[in-house]
This record gives sequence, structure tokens and C-alpha cells, in this order.
Amino acid sequence: TDPTMFRPKKPTGTEPHFSLLIEFKGEHVQGEGGPYRQFFTDISKELRDTCLPLLIPCPNAQGKVGEGRDKYIISPSAKSKLHLRMFRFLGQLMGMSIRTGVLLTIDFPSFVWKPLVGAPVTIADLKAIDSHFYG
Repeated sequence: TDPTMFRPKKPTGTEPHFSLLIEFKGEHVQGEGGPYRQFFTDISKELRDTCLPLLIPCPNAQGKVGEGRDKYIISPSAKSKLHLRMFRFLGQLMGMSIRTGVLLTIDFPSFVWKPLVGAPVTIADLKAIDSHFYG
């Protein structure tokens, strides 16, 4: 998908900003922004429910130990060309979410988002999601 398609000009004033038009056929999602927000909610849920092969619960969640059990990490088995295209699209969705202020509700561990904001990653970031290995 051409990334420029997801970058419409931001409207001035109080007009809502959407990267794409979402229309649910046969469903009752109300308002201009309702379907758009619902789309991101649905995508987040599908990623968290492991319907898609991209993300898995962190080791603490899998072992039901320690902190950070609500975090998701990239699946080490997701390495095919199809998976890489899916990751690219996930990145585009994340960008749309950030630009339009709509939440993509996937809780990544700090070692994923810290580099994005220029913060250093420490061993404590890894311990927070894998207490068996780093405990």
C-alpha cells in the first residue's frame, strides 16, 4: 500500500481528522468518528487475541508470573515475507493512530517504545516482561 494514501491533510479548526474512511456494512456504529475509532479498537483486539501471527503475550503473561503480564511482544516465528508486509502495515496503522489521536490499544513493553522517544533501554526493561529469564 502506498504510504502517502494514509497522509491526508489535517483539517483546520475542530473538524475531525481521519486517515481513511471506514464504513461498517450492517452494523450500527454511530457518528463520523465512531466507525474510525471502532476500526482501531477491532484491530487492537484481533492483535491481542492472537488471531494474527504477529504478536504474542510476553513471557510473564505466558507463565502467569511477575509484572507486565499485559504486554505483547513481536512473535519470533513471524518472519516470512507475508509477516513482514503485515508488520509494515501495522506500522502504518500505528502512524495513523498517532497522527489522528485515536488509540491503538496494544500494550507494548518499554523496550519497544523507549527507542522511539529517544530513551535508553535497560536490563530492567527486559526484566519487566521476563522475570524467569532475568529474575
